[in-house]
Amino acid sequence: MEAFLDDPEIRPILEKYFVLVSFHVFEERGKHPDLNNPGAAKLVADFGGESGGVPFLVFVDAQGQLLINSNRPVKRKPNGENIGYPALPVEIDWFMTMLQKTLPSLAKADARTIETWLRRASPR
Repeated sequence: MEAFLDDPEIRPILEKYFVLVSFHVFEERGKHPDLNNPGAAKLVADFGGESGGVPFLVFVDAQGQLLINSNRPVKRKPNGENIGYPALPVEIDWFMTMLQKTLPSLAKADARTIETWLRRASPR
């Protein structure tokens, strides 16, 4: 996820539309609980990602209210399924849906750049 967010082609596009914030959470799974940001696990739970793994992506409005998260709707899973880093085609599709729902004014060229980057980086 860091490679995507920090890419010199992608970062300026995202920063044009969003304030990007990252939290470390569930680092005890990687044996580094000291890296966890205090309160991050509660935020993840509050936004619906307590059981879906990381990365967990959330788009909020200026007041901090949830607009959409990375839990893609899935049959027989009431809370959906976290796409994590969008690598597979269905995950990239959901990430693009997240962008379109939160930012209908996203320029088509910017959306195309993001989607092309993700699909090019996707394992085949």
